[in-house]
Amino acid sequence: MQTMTVSEKGEVVIPVQIRRQLGIAPGCQLDFSLEGQVIRVAVNRPMVPTTPQEGFGMLVCKEPGQRRLADFDVAKAMREAFAATNAAQWGSEPDFVEVLHAPVMLSS
Repeated sequence: MQTMTVSEKGEVVIPVQIRRQLGIAPGCQLDFSLEGQVIRVAVNRPMVPTTPQEGFGMLVCKEPGQRRLADFDVAKAMREAFAATNAAQWGSEPDFVEVLHAPVMLSS
């Protein structure tokens, strides 16, 4: 652990080894939080903006025919995916899948 001195303006120099390891460069944003008597600092890495074209082809449906998003049943897809990948390990569907079957009331 290295000890650094706080300047009159509240500035602290981050040691070069830490800056290099975390990729901290001029202009990087850091998030500060107080946890008891400890100051926690995390590098804020914003998401890089993308376009819809960059995501084209990521989701592929091998079912024949034309499909509409409105016809897609998320709960059914999750049950089928679970059965295909985890049923042998767990023996049955997990509780979280059952929550998807429950009606949801939205308040205005």
